[in-house]
Amino acid sequence: MKRIPLRARIALLAGATLVSLLLAEVVLRRVACREAGVDDFESVRQRYLGVPLAMFALQEAGWRDHSSLVPGTYQDGKIHVNSLGARGLEVRREKADATTRIVCLGGSAVFGTRNSDDDTTWPARLQEIARAAGKKAEVINGGVPAFRTDECVYRFEHRFLNIAPDVAVLYSVHNTILERRILRLTYDPRAEAPVTVHDRLEELLSCSALYLRVAALLTDRSKAEKLEEAIASADQAPAAEDIWNQEAINAALARERREQTPAQVGQAPYFTAADLADHEAVLKRFTALCRGAGTVPVLCTKALAYRLDCGPEEFLRSGGMLRRYMPDYGRMRAVFEAYNDLIRRTAAAEGAVLFDADLAMSRAPEHWADWVHMNDAGCQVFAALLERRLEEAGVLAAE
Repeated sequence: MKRIPLRARIALLAGATLVSLLLAEVVLRRVACREAGVDDFESVRQRYLGVPLAMFALQEAGWRDHSSLVPGTYQDGKIHVNSLGARGLEVRREKADATTRIVCLGGSAVFGTRNSDDDTTWPARLQEIARAAGKKAEVINGGVPAFRTDECVYRFEHRFLNIAPDVAVLYSVHNTILERRILRLTYDPRAEAPVTVHDRLEELLSCSALYLRVAALLTDRSKAEKLEEAIASADQAPAAEDIWNQEAINAALARERREQTPAQVGQAPYFTAADLADHEAVLKRFTALCRGAGTVPVLCTKALAYRLDCGPEEFLRSGGMLRRYMPDYGRMRAVFEAYNDLIRRTAAAEGAVLFDADLAMSRAPEHWADWVHMNDAGCQVFAALLERRLEEAGVLAAE
């Protein structure tokens, strides 16, 4: 058999490599679009480069650098932002007669970043369930991804109070906790885009899904190393005002029926007394705004997806963003328990309706997209529990 010349072999190898790279590019583009929930690759590319979606833009003048939702925008037919700046189809500003108007406030867990479409978020499900039970209810999804509690309250005051809501549901705490935690670190990985373009060559390369995936992976590794160093440095010397909410942790452990004791999970929590005081002031401002407008305030504790059999090892594997910024499982549990207990106490002191989602919500894996966000099935369960609680409180009655 005649031996193939070296040049021909090199050419064949180069051709096969090129074809493989082209196939990989096509597959990666499709995968990236599916993961991002978009149809065009340019939208994916813009996200890698740190460009926000068109629906996110600064709306409330003078409100830090956070964005709210741009009225009239949409994404791939799955996410619509109406003229109120709320997720979902258009809502009339004038409330219909005998209708209970409910505004839901919070971050991505309210907005529904892990839901299939507008109709599968829990505010939309709440409206559906209430109407099916003969209640004339209108539910507005006022959630904005990444919003802290103080930003949710600001938005409620300046965007939703003037449409006369009868009920305002505040389900917000984890963005506040994460923001406080990150502020105490010397490094914030969110300030760095997944892929940075410095010159014309990198601009051209950024048109490739394969290049973006590899570059983002390298950037993420670098961020993780810097973040680990920042966490190690910050957690070695906790601030003097750090507190250990032993009562909250004991209550949590009793509910979970675990053998773990507070002494086994460390002595430096991820929060301070000042953090809780600030959050309490925000909650009180929210309830005061509601009282002044004749709106019923509903405070919700934060539900997370940890289960009875969950422990630190599983948390390290699947804790996502919580694990990234708060790698100590016990301390992470402590901070959420402390904030949830604060919400319970504030609801009682201020005469607000309490929906204790932390105790009521299912922790079954089939109801959660990750540790923080419910999936479509979870939102259905959450909405049914909230509807029942609102009925018990007498703020959502049948016609």
